[in-house]
Amino acid sequence: MRNFGILFIALVASMSGCGSGGPKTHTLTGKVTLAGQPVEIGVISFEGSNNGFSNSTELEAGGAYHLQLAEGAYNVTLFPKTEEAIAADGTPDTVPIDDNKFPKRYRASSSSQLTVDIKGDATFDVDMKLK
Repeated sequence: MRNFGILFIALVASMSGCGSGGPKTHTLTGKVTLAGQPVEIGVISFEGSNNGFSNSTELEAGGAYHLQLAEGAYNVTLFPKTEEAIAADGTPDTVPIDDNKFPKRYRASSSSQLTVDIKGDATFDVDMKLK
């Protein structure tokens, strides 16, 4: 899980500094649920499959999210939010919050089977299934 924190920071950094000369971006909004129930603590991540851009954001009340993405196709993954903790051996570590609300298949683009193609402002809702 420690690598996820590094990945998240890298993803956010890659989107910063894109001034007016950068690619055109669009607003993507949506809601994340698990078996129809809102998931309010977690992260949704979009990795460009052909444009080199990525972005992630934390889920909000009611499972809502919103972020800016450049035009293109994206693979979508979902992760539990993590918090800092101290491992049994006294070293710093991160532990997932509400880990059971994120079936493992949604944590990798190769197994999530979630994709979205951004061509303008859009809504993309995800209802995760337990099986």
